[in-house]
Parts: sequence; structure tokens; C-alpha cells
Amino acid sequence: MEARLAEPISVEFRDAPLDQVIGFVRASTGVNIDVRWRRLEEAGVARDAPVELILKNVPAGVVLRRALQQVSTEFEPIDYAIEAGIVTTSTRDELGRRMVTRVYDVRGDLMPIRDFNDAPELDVNQLLSVTSDGAPGDLFEEAEDEPDVPTRAERVQRLIDLIRTMILDREGA
Repeated sequence: MEARLAEPISVEFRDAPLDQVIGFVRASTGVNIDVRWRRLEEAGVARDAPVELILKNVPAGVVLRRALQQVSTEFEPIDYAIEAGIVTTSTRDELGRRMVTRVYDVRGDLMPIRDFNDAPELDVNQLLSVTSDGAPGDLFEEAEDEPDVPTRAERVQRLIDLIRTMILDREGA
């Protein structure tokens, strides 16, 4: 569904009714669009709400989202979500109630990553030189102490903060 909604389309709607715009996107992409008309009408959005939209070669999902933004009310934003191969159009409040669980492997993000910027340097001249007791010189220069590596708890907290930031940015909160 996401790939189909990413395909570019061109539209020229001048006071076109919302149901006609949704029908055009449905026909252009072949996606299943479930419009929760009763919920939209409760939110003050009618099927014949006028849409003014002139766009060339933009993803079909952008066309749909822009049309829905135009008919949204101040207190009831309208949006869409993809679930089980169906594009559902309703209020953000209703769409937000549908919990989606995604699992990501973050073990690699929790492992400490060492900083090798201060690794010892090989001194060939020192290696080739001989000390007064006949032993070869010290092969490596002294490396500086390793910088503080964040603890596992600190890395976990950074990951939690990153996830919260990404979700809040996506939801516009």
C-alpha cells in the first residue's frame, strides 16, 4: 500500500467534493480506501466538502493527505492510516486509538562503541633503535586514557529519548 501511495499522480480539483477526490485517489492507485463517513460527519466533515487542489507529479498519499487537511476542522483533524493492506480515513483521534506494535532489534544500539581516535601510533624508528641494555625500544607510543564510555543505563536512556522524540515529531505534538 505504501508503495502505491508513493507513486506520483497529478490532480486538478477545483471545489471538488471530498468523496470524488478520494475516489480519484482510489482509482489512480488501486488501493482499498475505507472511509469512515459516519465518524467524519460526526466531526463536521461532509462527503461533499469542497477540495481545491492542483498538484503535479506528487505521491498519491500526499494528494490524499492534503485533501484531508483541507476538510479537517480545527478540533478534529482528518488523516489516514494503513493497516492490513487497507487505507483507513478517519479522525486522528480514532486512528490514534488503533495501536500498532513494531519490534526493532536495538541490541546493536546498546553495545558500547569504543573510540579509536586516540589509538597508539607505531613508531618504527623506536622499534629499530636499540636501548643501552641491547633490548629493542618501545614499539608503541603511550595512548591517552580512553574517554568515558556511557554506561548501559545511559545508552538505554538515550535510545528511549530518541524514540520519544521521533514519535512526538511524527505526531506533531
